[in-house]
Amino acid sequence: SEPYAASFSTSGVVKAIPSNYAEVASPFAGRIVRSLVRIGQRVEKGAPLFEISSADFSDAVKSLSHAREQMELARKTLARERDLLANRVGAVKDVEEAEAAFEGARDEYDHAVAALRVYDIDPARCAVGQPLTVRAPVGGEVLRNDLVVGEYLREDADPRVAVADLRKVWVGANVMENEVRLLKDIDSVSIELVSQPGRRFAGELCYTGGLLDPQTRSVEVIVACDNAGREMMPNMFATVNLTARGGAAVLVPKTAVLQRDGARYVLVKAGERAFRKVDVQVASADSERVVVLGGVDAGQEIVVSGAFYLVDVK
Repeated sequence: SEPYAASFSTSGVVKAIPSNYAEVASPFAGRIVRSLVRIGQRVEKGAPLFEISSADFSDAVKSLSHAREQMELARKTLARERDLLANRVGAVKDVEEAEAAFEGARDEYDHAVAALRVYDIDPARCAVGQPLTVRAPVGGEVLRNDLVVGEYLREDADPRVAVADLRKVWVGANVMENEVRLLKDIDSVSIELVSQPGRRFAGELCYTGGLLDPQTRSVEVIVACDNAGREMMPNMFATVNLTARGGAAVLVPKTAVLQRDGARYVLVKAGERAFRKVDVQVASADSERVVVLGGVDAGQEIVVSGAFYLVDVK
């Protein structure tokens, strides 16, 4: 038995954190009238990206304006009917009808507001006849700008602008089934980019998948990394190195472990010129040794060299 910290590596891919990344498309069909950003520019959440002239957007604004007017008219009518009733020259029935009309008008206005908010449009910034200003849903850097002033965009047009905050990134990787047991005891994680061999970036294991992929026999893990220097770019390939917390373990030479019919075993000394097979569970430690997870304990004497000579001896 000796101190031992299990470590293993797997391949991974750098990617932007989903909540810090957005591909922006126009919510309505229309013609681009102005581009307000350039590639590499940093923008805050809500910053204007481009303007588009859209008949559909104009119709939505008109509906909002009409609904607002109808609601205000119904509000004034309700106030008048209540005042008449308070001065005993009105009827309860008229007040109830005015209340119902106001509720209906308010519902129509709320519906018009919700129809715009679905597209992350602030109704307070809308005015009839003005172009739609499309704004950044997240803060970060403009990574792509495919805007062409004068181009007409359809409702299903691809996103034209990509914005991301890459000061922190994720590295996604898959851990094989036989190493999943180590994930609960991970002590440190480092990332080595294919583009920068030999250099390691610190990471933190922030997510371990709850499902095993039946095709690859692996579990997804996500490692969070600081990226203030912008050296880790989305879609870069990387090697993820994971090290578990250290502890005492029984290690034996690989030559001591034999295998037959899918089972692994060692030969334990049972007396003078006598040995017995003992099944063991092992895991890789390094190029020369393996960790014994169960079957034998520290202090037992086993055959470590030439064990295959004894396998068929009676």
